[in-house]
Amino acid sequence: MSLSLTKEEVASHNKPTESLYIVIDDDVYDLTKFQDEHPGGKKILSRVAGKDASKQFWKYHNESILKKYQRLKIGSLDTKPQPAASPPPEPAPAPRAATSAEPVEAEQHEALEQYGDLVPYADPSWYQTYHSMHYDQTHANLRNEVRQFVDEVIAPYVDEWEENKMIPQEIYKLMGERGYLAGIMGSDKYPLEYVNTTVKSVAPEKWDLFHELIITDELSRAGSGGLVWNLIGGFGIGCPPVMRYGTEALKKRILPGILSGKERICLAVTEPGML
Repeated sequence: MSLSLTKEEVASHNKPTESLYIVIDDDVYDLTKFQDEHPGGKKILSRVAGKDASKQFWKYHNESILKKYQRLKIGSLDTKPQPAASPPPEPAPAPRAATSAEPVEAEQHEALEQYGDLVPYADPSWYQTYHSMHYDQTHANLRNEVRQFVDEVIAPYVDEWEENKMIPQEIYKLMGERGYLAGIMGSDKYPLEYVNTTVKSVAPEKWDLFHELIITDELSRAGSGGLVWNLIGGFGIGCPPVMRYGTEALKKRILPGILSGKERICLAVTEPGML
């Protein structure tokens, strides 16, 4: 049963050895039995016993923590504003065709489910259910796919590769077989004419530059600059110019091998300032 408590009632529960209540955003939590579980220790909780701890909580936590420990919520302050009753929905207007002079609205994407560790100011905001016009479910699906690939195939061995200064050629081939190399060409058009495989989680016609960003971002989570440069650094510099400016004969001759991961490419230019 959810209780309605006054600030004075909450303030009376300020003895950690007996009962410890705190307030977060006008909701009351009983932390008496939680003190031993608190990662920050009992002392921190004792400082805010019987008080509003909203400022301290949001400094180090995010909304997922509140959801995880909803069982500790016992009620709300009696001063908490009640949500206003929602007015009945208005009937949707009849659709009409846009004239040539009217702007066409961009497609709206729904906010996606929470994902990852939800580290404040570290994970992208669209991981935390904030709406983004750039990301939809195809991006979330690709993020899941590439993260699993990195966690299983790359992360356990990346330190060994760094020490040996060598990444197995098989990893590059896997990138090609999974369609990732063809997807990071700096274009929102997936190059179907030069590959036999596509990315499993995203249809080629849905591909855009934000899918490319996700591949790079997830590879970078392995924490190795050498890995990223080895797999997609030289490739990302050398292959897009061929795709954009090469003759069709040249592209048909060399791109299938490169995008499949069977062959490598880089950009051969001098850098006079480098010693």
